[in-house]
Amino acid sequence: MNRYYQWTAEDLTWYQRHGFIVLPNVLAPQICTYLADRFETLFSGNFETGIEPELCPAYLDGSNTPATGLIMANAWRCDHSIAMVTLNSELARMLAELNGWYGIRLLQDNLHWKQPSDPGGHYHQDYRYHRWAVPNLLASAWLALTDTNASNGTLCLIRGSHLWPEVD
Repeated sequence: MNRYYQWTAEDLTWYQRHGFIVLPNVLAPQICTYLADRFETLFSGNFETGIEPELCPAYLDGSNTPATGLIMANAWRCDHSIAMVTLNSELARMLAELNGWYGIRLLQDNLHWKQPSDPGGHYHQDYRYHRWAVPNLLASAWLALTDTNASNGTLCLIRGSHLWPEVD
């Protein structure tokens, strides 16, 4: 983790206005590489803890080529390396401070394994998937494990959309 990163007044203003902030190199490159290399094992259904994730709709078919848009939820349960990042107290502190909260709890982690040619997801508000969360105070930390850009499948956000009304 980017140890003891302190948000600046400019960071907080940007976040409040736009609803997101980009912080490069939160994870060291060697950690990103190590975690990305774990994906084939995880998406093949091999879990070092013996506990399956809560959501994994498809596993690799043995061809070593990821199926289109594989996703896994709560992989922290089945892999110690993923848990090391997902449950990291420094990342939690950073998210809580960014939002002006005294603390934070984990809802879930999601691993996405996509090829640049895979179709993208759709724009959405996370709250619509977690309506039981009251109040609806949710924050996401998107950690890219490989280089991303607009042409190879990065996350796309709409500035200021966090201020829009909730959509059903």
